[in-house]
Amino acid sequence: MGRGRMTARHGAAAVAYMARTVPASDNATRPCVVFGLSRDHGKTFSYHVLKEIAAPPTMGGRGGPSANPGGRGPAGNGRGIPGGGGRGNGGVAGLATDPTRPGRFAIMTGTNTEYRVSISNDFGQTWSAFVTAGRTPNAVSLTKPSLEYSRQGVLALMWRAIYEDRTYDIWSSISRDGGATFSAPLRVSHAVSPGSVPERNAGMFGDDIQHLDVDGQNVHLVWADSRAGFQGVWYGRVPLSAY
Repeated sequence: MGRGRMTARHGAAAVAYMARTVPASDNATRPCVVFGLSRDHGKTFSYHVLKEIAAPPTMGGRGGPSANPGGRGPAGNGRGIPGGGGRGNGGVAGLATDPTRPGRFAIMTGTNTEYRVSISNDFGQTWSAFVTAGRTPNAVSLTKPSLEYSRQGVLALMWRAIYEDRTYDIWSSISRDGGATFSAPLRVSHAVSPGSVPERNAGMFGDDIQHLDVDGQNVHLVWADSRAGFQGVWYGRVPLSAY
């Protein structure tokens, strides 16, 4: 159901995805998140239904449940504004593993208005309550999330905030405690970008993925932006001290 995520570290490979159906014996509210773990290089996986992580009620994005079909954002505005899961996500918006602590994973889901993160410290057997990880004031939709741990265990998140007129900018937040709490949202863009023009980029070609990475001092981000008069790849660097 929608696009899943995967990650690997400490000799374990993990996958997470939203499922419409699970075994009746799991007694889970559906749709729900399924977490799969392999300790033999992906030859076999054990699967665990995360009963405590049900799908957010207004999660958007192609393939996921949404109060606004078609991933068009709030109130069915029909302007091509993607829903909160992000175009093509429609379920699990992020999955990351902490290099400083074996067994710690972070799972992220999204709604039209915010991203939420839950963490496990025991290889996915139990999970914490969701906490708000990212939101943007006045945005009608959040999309294209990226979630990564640094080598030092800082968890960083980026997302695109889309406004009623289809302009957008890039925001980010970090967690210094492995995903238990997050900083206030920080605007990365110095200006908004005009909305994407599908006729000029073959739908979403060239603007389908945005991503980030984190080192010991900075968060590094890349995204598509059209404020220069054409669509190009933009780069931003935010010191960890700025969050």
